[in-house]
Amino acid sequence: MMINIGLMEVPSVNALLHGCPIIEVLDLYFRPVCLDKVCVPPSLKRLRIGIKIDAGAYLEIDAPDLVCLVIKKITFDKVFSMYNLHNVVAAYLDVFPRSFGFVVIPLHNLLNALSGVKHLMLSRSTTKEQSPILGWAPQPSVPNCLVSHLNFIQFKGCQGFQDELFFIEYVLQNGLVLETMNVADISMDLQKKYDFLKRLFNVRKACEMCQVTFDTTVSPKV
Repeated sequence: MMINIGLMEVPSVNALLHGCPIIEVLDLYFRPVCLDKVCVPPSLKRLRIGIKIDAGAYLEIDAPDLVCLVIKKITFDKVFSMYNLHNVVAAYLDVFPRSFGFVVIPLHNLLNALSGVKHLMLSRSTTKEQSPILGWAPQPSVPNCLVSHLNFIQFKGCQGFQDELFFIEYVLQNGLVLETMNVADISMDLQKKYDFLKRLFNVRKACEMCQVTFDTTVSPKV
């Protein structure tokens, strides 16, 4: 069963989804009041969800059969609830932290939830921090997807900020099975771009076979 929902209010969305427990494919764009929460059914296999305004919204997912996940303009922090997503193999994440400057732990938890993902695409908002730059401080463990499954990652909309560089370095240094790191849609002057790329080329990668490519957008396999 497939449902396509466009720009409904969140209470109506939740009521509709609660009454449709066998949905397998859901394409949802909704209109939230600030930080409303949407709860999606556990039967989903493919989910595309987002909002078209900047109010922010939370998402609760407990979907053990989900294999493809696309999230746009969703807020994530400690109450961003994602469970049983070990079967997700392809994901596109355009999410942002509620409190800039505290992005590391929520993003680390988000990657942990996607423990089996093989192809990952990220927008730059997902790693954004405010000054002072906190860097990617060591966490108790590296997300399982980085050490066992993730072989393709694309980072889109790169502008050369330190938070972006820290994140890309972290992925390269910990991605044991990473085959391709694609940095796409780079927006910076030539000198800054040269310095940025030079630093990435000098990163000691966890997987020596990993290729770092730039500018060209590559679509992951689903």
